[in-house]
Amino acid sequence: PERPAMASTLLLSALLRVTADGPSLTICNPAVTPVKYLKMSNGGPISSPSCSASWDLHEVEFFDQHGNQIFATADTTTGSSTPVGSYEPSNALDGDLSSFWAGDHDHGLSCSCWSDEKMDVQAIDFTLPEESYLSRIEVYQGHNEFTMLQLRLKCAGASGVYGSAALELNASLDHTSITCNASGCASELNTTEQWYCGQQWNDASTSHYPNACGALSAVCCLLLLVWAR
Repeated sequence: PERPAMASTLLLSALLRVTADGPSLTICNPAVTPVKYLKMSNGGPISSPSCSASWDLHEVEFFDQHGNQIFATADTTTGSSTPVGSYEPSNALDGDLSSFWAGDHDHGLSCSCWSDEKMDVQAIDFTLPEESYLSRIEVYQGHNEFTMLQLRLKCAGASGVYGSAALELNASLDHTSITCNASGCASELNTTEQWYCGQQWNDASTSHYPNACGALSAVCCLLLLVWAR
């Protein structure tokens, strides 16, 4: 007779993620709970050595559960929000991979000046036309020292209240595909290349092998350089 009650308790614990300190928030999953608002923010630093450097986000695309693209609008309270400098939030939705939204330079994200208190200090807010289930989010970055490799995503319904815990995902230097289903969300990286603190590139076509030597052993660097030739 006690088994149904026990099963109910286990199910409730799984849904609420109960901890010793009480129930914690469920993690953002737009495939399970329809969303109207999404906040994408930094989960870590960027590789630029300049303490005032910002995260640059080039493009974001949203797709519903049927694979149809949803066209959102964007705003921010933590970065460029006006046309000054041409780095406004709408650049992340204009279909042009050469334009980008820039985060707040007053809260620079350089790895050389990083502290955990800077998590979420640069964020962009997306608004969908109506509450929707999402199956996929495509994220495009610049493959440079202003790229964010740790993304955080928060979800809200029509109320605008972000009641779920942030979804934390790894990102690629250029293109990241985030897919969501009933089991959760995962990121598919176009490249698994990593950066080291202070690494800079002139453009996306520049070979990064010499710069990678700062994070590898001398033997590995020699092998990489030989291979690159």
